[in-house]
Amino acid sequence: MIQISKDDLKSYREILSGQFGVVYQVNDYYVYKIYNPTLYHSSGHEYKNPALRLPRRKFYLLMKAGETLQYTDVLKDIIIMDDKFSGVVLPYYNEGTITDILGKPYQVKRKASGQIVRNAKELNDHFIYPMDYKLNNIMKHNGNYKLIDLDDPYTKVHAHKSSKDLKNSTIVLGDTIYTIFNEFNARPFTNDIARQLGKPFPNHTYDISDILEYLKKKDDETPFLIIDESTDLTRLKELLSSHEFRILYHCSDRNYTDFYYQQFIDYFENQKIHLFDFLGYDHFYDYYLQDYAPCEVYELKEKSFVKKK
Repeated sequence: MIQISKDDLKSYREILSGQFGVVYQVNDYYVYKIYNPTLYHSSGHEYKNPALRLPRRKFYLLMKAGETLQYTDVLKDIIIMDDKFSGVVLPYYNEGTITDILGKPYQVKRKASGQIVRNAKELNDHFIYPMDYKLNNIMKHNGNYKLIDLDDPYTKVHAHKSSKDLKNSTIVLGDTIYTIFNEFNARPFTNDIARQLGKPFPNHTYDISDILEYLKKKDDETPFLIIDESTDLTRLKELLSSHEFRILYHCSDRNYTDFYYQQFIDYFENQKIHLFDFLGYDHFYDYYLQDYAPCEVYELKEKSFVKKK
């Protein structure tokens, strides 16, 4: 427990200010995060900062877990200012957020995503369930990515496993990993069925193993085969009898409904042909491929079989 006064804050550099509080850099290793006493709703209504109402037990459990956590720095101490609980001591990071990898090659995003999932699993094993895996909350430190703001009300901390919080935390984690790999307008779909094909939780099991399987699919170097409505089905079956492909169906209309996509999936499944994914109407395949390990790409339009990459 660290006791400071408001005057002490004047000697530190303010580096960040947000709705929940203000962050001051104390030195090259630590920051003080001082919570705002009052928050304001968009309607103008004011209310007490929920971070100040959190049970001390949460912070105790976080600090206790921090003694054994290998990949995440939780919090170092709590701050008492003017005889009131006012904030927490956190590690200082200054190497940017994971948003810096957007637009980078697949291998860079894959390595970073693997670190995030590894860190999440370790936190879950300590009954810590983050609910705010937004990209700006994942920062780089000494070449590794670490989740921050675990002190906020969105993070659930327990002494025992909570299946409900684990599921909800994993859903948010999966969405974040999905976002990292789908930044180039790769999925301009409003259709749930088309979108769900490439999501981490197609079977609604909501487990980290699903995310690992999703990343494993990204590493697959099986060639892609792009087809469309002009593709000759007999020729396609001939190719599949002697070659293995991940089939991408290039849509000819941006306004397909869920019913239309499901019909396509069912039709090809009845032909014993598995569709790997859909490409959008105005979607360039090279954008899509940036989110997968490098591999060969072919195209089968009508009966013409062409190597694209």
